[in-house]
Order: sequence, then structure tokens, then C-alpha cells
Amino acid sequence: TEGVSTTDLVGRLLKLDGTSRAFLGTARILSSFSEGLRAPRPTERVVYVAGAWDLFHPGHSKFLEACRACGDYLLVGVHGDECVKERRHRLPLMNLQERVLSVLACRHVDDVLIDAPLNITPELLSTFRV
Repeated sequence: TEGVSTTDLVGRLLKLDGTSRAFLGTARILSSFSEGLRAPRPTERVVYVAGAWDLFHPGHSKFLEACRACGDYLLVGVHGDECVKERRHRLPLMNLQERVLSVLACRHVDDVLIDAPLNITPELLSTFRV
């Protein structure tokens, strides 16, 4: 993913001390990854899936492709760093901004819910028409 250093990620893997460097994301970087995003049309069936998406890999892409095939519009939630830490007992290797950019770069994804809640609520389902 452009803007995410592979060398830095390997360094974090070797270090594994739970620290995460600050990612200096800008609105321009985010907008370059979100170019072409649109809201779902009223007739489209929205599919929602959420996860950590740490170290995005071909297995993630295949999974999202299968999810996309279940509907017309795929909304992907990316859990925040603390949410991931709570479940895995360690911080993700990639911080939230890096993971969001990786998911946005996947061609099967129509939009991303940043810092998605762990539990899916009726409000979330109605807000995003899932």
C-alpha cells in the first residue's frame, strides 16, 4: 500500500514490543485512496463486515471478494487499535490509518467504516442500511 513502509512493518515484526509509530496521514493521502467512493444506491443490497485487517494479505482480499458477492455494496469496518488490543492482547502491527488505507486499496470494497465498533448494533444496521 502506498504510504506504508514495508521496511517499517518488518522492523515492527522483529521488535514486537507493542509500540506503533505515528503514521503521518494527511487528508490528501486519504482522499487519494477514497477517490471514486460513493454512497449506496437505494436499491442496492449493502453487506457489512468488520475486522482488524492487520498486514492486509491475499486471504483478506479473497474474503472481501466473497463478501462483495453477497450483495451490491460492501462496507468494511476497521476496528480501532485499542479494540484490536483488547481482543488480541497486543496492538496491531499496522495502526488504524495504515489498515484503513490497505482496506480502501482493495478493489472489492465500496466504503470503510473507520474505528468500527466491535458489536454490531441496530443503530449501525439502520444507519448504513445493512
